Formats: sequence, C-alpha cells, structure tokens
Amino acid sequence: MLERLIARIEVQDQKQEIVAERFVREQRILDELAPRTWQSLHAALKSESEKYPDYFIFELRPNTEAVIRGKGRRTKVLEIGFLSESKTVWVRCGDLEDEYSIRLDDRGRAIVCDSDGQTCPSVKPLAEQLLALVLK
Repeated sequence: MLERLIARIEVQDQKQEIVAERFVREQRILDELAPRTWQSLHAALKSESEKYPDYFIFELRPNTEAVIRGKGRRTKVLEIGFLSESKTVWVRCGDLEDEYSIRLDDRGRAIVCDSDGQTCPSVKPLAEQLLALVLK
C-alpha cells in the first residue's frame, strides 16, 4: 500500500515537472516571437493608416508604442503599445481600453488573442479593426 502511494506521488511529481518544463520552453519561444508579432502589428498599423492619409496620421513613438490620430472631424486618438514582459498589447481609443495577449498556438506559432481569448486571424485584420475605432 505504501509503495503504491509513493509511486503515485512520484508520477504526480514527474507530471508537474513536465508541465513546468513545457511552460519555461513556451516562455522562451514567446520571448523571441512576441516582439516579432508586435513589430508586424506595428508595421500593419503604419501601412494601413498611410493608405488613407486623409483620415489618419501615424505618429512615430518608441518601438514599443504607436499613436494614430484621426484627421478632420475624426479627432479620436488610437494609442497602442507592447509590454514585452507580459507579452501583451494595450490599446486605448476614447473611452475604450483593451488588452491583447500574444500566445502560442498548438503548432508553436505566435498568435494574438483578444481579452475574451478569441484568436485574431492575423495582424492585418486586427490593424484594420483597431483603425476603425478612430473613425467611430
């Protein structure tokens, strides 16, 4: 009886060790991929806003932030930034404050998820969605 209990404890300890090792490995991968994902989103925001110069002004900030201002009657300001430690992207536009997390999918690729855990298909549609906030 004691041997079975000890064997069960050892199996549980091994499972916890595997989970901890997987978490550390995923964090290392995210440490590399999350900044790249942010740079892709930043580039998509810049590219999309520059397509419509009558509607948006893209302001350069440090590599971890961007500000997009609406032109004319569209005076809303979209502020967006990347927090490398938490691998999150924060967004502010008017009264809206939101956060997107960068995670790994089942294939080990970096994905962006909204605050409800829904996966964004790619950075371009997300950039368009965020820019639409300025026009609303």
